[in-house]
This record gives sequence, structure tokens and C-alpha cells, in this order.
Amino acid sequence: MNPATRKDAMAIFSEVASGVKHFKKVSVVVCVPAVFLESINNLKLNSVSLGAENCFFDEMGPYTGEVSPLQLKNLGVQYVIVGHSERRVLGEDDELISKKIKSAVKAGLKIVFCVGERFRDEAGEYLNFLRNEITAGLSKIKREDLRSLIIAYEPVWAVGKNASGYPTPESVLEVALFLKKILVEMFGRDYSFKVPIVYGGSVDKNNTDAMLRLSGVDGLLVGRDSLSSEKFLMVIAVANSI
Repeated sequence: MNPATRKDAMAIFSEVASGVKHFKKVSVVVCVPAVFLESINNLKLNSVSLGAENCFFDEMGPYTGEVSPLQLKNLGVQYVIVGHSERRVLGEDDELISKKIKSAVKAGLKIVFCVGERFRDEAGEYLNFLRNEITAGLSKIKREDLRSLIIAYEPVWAVGKNASGYPTPESVLEVALFLKKILVEMFGRDYSFKVPIVYGGSVDKNNTDAMLRLSGVDGLLVGRDSLSSEKFLMVIAVANSI
């Protein structure tokens, strides 16, 4: 729910779009609050793709205050985040998230599906937690729908100003391989191996290089540092150099 004004939102987006024009090795998506989507889409800055932070699970109906995937698609949106940890804290469960994913696929959006444990225990129970999130969240789609999917591994304990730690690239690699294994079990190898996995959680310019080189992920979901075009462009520049 940042920034506060349309002017600031358009400025950040414009600065990022201008700053990435010469980067050839990265794809950049900026997901902004729904109230700014139309204004930013009207800028026609094609160096950055436009995404939404959330969506509902139906195309239309008596759901006051919600925004449907079809409405987002008609606004020029290409991507949508589903299952973000902050949405889950507000009460979204796996069943609701699975409906959203199915509806977003139907509307032709690419889905950034967030999963992540609240804490990491030495016994490895957090892996079962991740398994349940993945299997429940993707229970309503077909293997062909994986073409529209990006999985964002977002350990809740590493997110935000109250983060209790930061995972090593090696530990993220273990999780990325585990998530791929679950996808293969559900949908087979051919489609599952093509699903990008990105990491999110306290990402900044200082940890970008190691995370991208050593963790086996395909990209990053940047949170706090995306609120500053300068900091965000620093992260993107590091990614582009790899």
C-alpha cells in the first residue's frame, strides 16, 4: 500500500522504466496498487511490465470493493501477485488462493504465487508446510496452466522490517529443489521444470549477487527496496550483471 499519491507512483514507475532500458539480461515487472494501474498503464513505458498486487476469484458479481482478474486484464495488467504473506495474515487461506489462481489463469494473467513458512524448525516440518501450500494452491489448475505460473519463495520470517533473519543462498537452493520436486509429483517433468522460481525476503543490492548465483532461483521478488527507484535500480543492475 505504497506510495500514497498517484504522482509518486508514476514517478517511481517512470524512473525505473527509464533506468532499465539499457539492461538486456533481465525482465522487470512492477506490481502497483490497483488505484494507480490505469494511470501507469497510460504511460506506455514498455521496458517494464505492469502487475497488480492482488485480485479476486470471480469475474464479476456482488463483491463490493474487490477487483477481478478480468478487470485487471482489461486495464493492461500482465501479472498479478497471489498468496502474498501479507494477504495471508489478513485471513486468506489456501482454498481462496487456489480460486484466485484459477481465475487469474482463465483471464490470461501471469501469476506470481507466493509461498513461505512462518518459521524454520530444525526438524524440517516447514517443508511439509510448503508442500501443503503448493498442493492446495495449485489444486484447481491443469499442467498446461503452469505456463502462466511463477512461484515466489517468500519465507515469512525473512520479510519486512521485523525480519528475524535471512536465509543463505544454499538453504534457498534446497527449498527451490524441493518446490520443483512437488511440481513434478503433481504435473510431471516437462511442464514443471519450466516454472520459474524467484526469491523474496529482505532483498537488496548487497545480497542480490549471491542469491542469484548460488540459490538456483530465476529471479527476485523485491519488497521494501522497490519503493525507491534508486535502490530498485541498484538491485536490477546487479541482476543484469550476472
